Amino acid sequence: MKTMTTAKLPLVNKLAIGAIVVAGLLVVLLVLLEFLLVPIINRTLDHSVKEVRVSITGVQLALWRGAYGVEGLTVQERKPTKKRLLMEVPSIDGAVDLPALLQGAFVGSMTLERPIVRLVIDMKDQGAALARDADVAQAIADLVPLHLNRVSVNDGRAHLMIPVEVPSGATRTVDLVIAAI
Repeated sequence: MKTMTTAKLPLVNKLAIGAIVVAGLLVVLLVLLEFLLVPIINRTLDHSVKEVRVSITGVQLALWRGAYGVEGLTVQERKPTKKRLLMEVPSIDGAVDLPALLQGAFVGSMTLERPIVRLVIDMKDQGAALARDADVAQAIADLVPLHLNRVSVNDGRAHLMIPVEVPSGATRTVDLVIAAI
């Protein structure tokens, strides 16, 4: 009667299997991290700024090359009467400078794809608008303490709207559009 013996795997095969398992776990963790980051980022931005609602729809991470992507960034006023969309960016691609990161600096670059920015200048409400803009900038800086050495805009549009009173007492809006930035 023959007895079955279990064959031992060589050390190289064990290391290869271990590396494949670790790589698979890292891929699963990365995919889960992308889904978990969206609500965390939205909650942080939503609680940081009171006058506007800032949100994103997706995040993409490529940690091995220091790249990230943000999809569907929107900034909208919270006023009950006017929920005007102030800014929308369908896609933001960013990169972190890995050599600078190894030296302790968090430096990177950002590319905004097809952004639309709507600036509304109300002469009566100028102080509140400046305070709101400072709050939005501070909230983003607190969330991502990244120093940008390059920001580029591809196919952007800027709308400048200025409400102007006319002699009849009514208000008209001057609308200036700058396209293909």
